[in-house]
Amino acid sequence: MLTISQLATYASVTVRTIRHYHQIGLLAEPERDHSGYRRYDSFDLIRVVRIRTLAAAGVPLARIGPVLEAEPEDFDATVDEVDAQLRGRIRRLQEYRRRLRQLRHGERLVLSEEACDMLDLMREIGLSETLVGLQRDACVLLETIRTGSSALWVEWQQRAMADPDYVALFLDMDALMDADPDDPRVLAFVDRTTAYAQRTVETLRQEHPDWVDDAGDPLAARLLNDHGAELSPAWLRINELTEERLAALGYAGPV
Repeated sequence: MLTISQLATYASVTVRTIRHYHQIGLLAEPERDHSGYRRYDSFDLIRVVRIRTLAAAGVPLARIGPVLEAEPEDFDATVDEVDAQLRGRIRRLQEYRRRLRQLRHGERLVLSEEACDMLDLMREIGLSETLVGLQRDACVLLETIRTGSSALWVEWQQRAMADPDYVALFLDMDALMDADPDDPRVLAFVDRTTAYAQRTVETLRQEHPDWVDDAGDPLAARLLNDHGAELSPAWLRINELTEERLAALGYAGPV
């Protein structure tokens, strides 16, 4: 007859594992003998080995009991059922692995393929990763604030990126990141971006009035407008001046 330590040694498991099997009902706990020890027999050893083998094969502990207790004619069906569950777990784990691999290109985890392609195009024209990252963040914010709006952003960007004036503004904005807010180039840029924004807002209001005129959520509009501006004093100044210019032209709120 075996003590719990001897049983664990022969079965190549730990004493803690044996006790856990007792707690979850996989292995009956024998009565103590006159010396106060619990004694295990050969049948207990065989059962522990079977439990260990099934667990090593990936069978969840909660399913091992029914597998061990199944009649011979039911054993195959029970194993097939457990196998089907395991295959389901494998598919889920494979999906988790796929998503983890996507983290190497984090934007593809949260954005559509079309949005990611647009960000890649911005990289191709020479935009810094900082400015591309802000565009990515804006897309995420748009989708978070209003489902479906990021698709409209992609649609608009696809058209805008074909406009040399828009591309030039983007590149010049990038070049001004480290500029002094009082740099004369900032005012010249505000003149250009105000004129472009005025044309753009008019077009967007005609095509997607609900998207642009989000009067019901001014905080969301401000959140989008100011995101990342603090990274550059020049960018912050450009935002402020452009908003002032557009307000004077009758466009209220962040743009």
